[in-house]
Amino acid sequence: MAKKKSKKKIETQMMQVKLAQLLSESDKHFKDLVSYLEEKIEDLNSSRDGILLKLTVPKTLSTRDLRSLLKKYLYTAGLGEKFRPIALQADEKGFEIFKKPVFE
Repeated sequence: MAKKKSKKKIETQMMQVKLAQLLSESDKHFKDLVSYLEEKIEDLNSSRDGILLKLTVPKTLSTRDLRSLLKKYLYTAGLGEKFRPIALQADEKGFEIFKKPVFE
């Protein structure tokens, strides 16, 4: 008789992404971003609180990995020239998506 695999409890952490400037462009980007992150990250739980995207991710996902995924999404959505992820303050874990400054 085959043994049943026991599900290991995955340790998680909270991260957040502030999307104020991205949402001013279009609300469609929020849904696309969430679906992109759900494809790339296993065991992702997300919720929206106004302009804030709260993510519950596995502890194995570093902030560098999240930044990389955000940059890849912006690039694939054609927003890489307009926006970039910036780290939040030291006491908060996550990023804010800012518009890139335009110099003429």
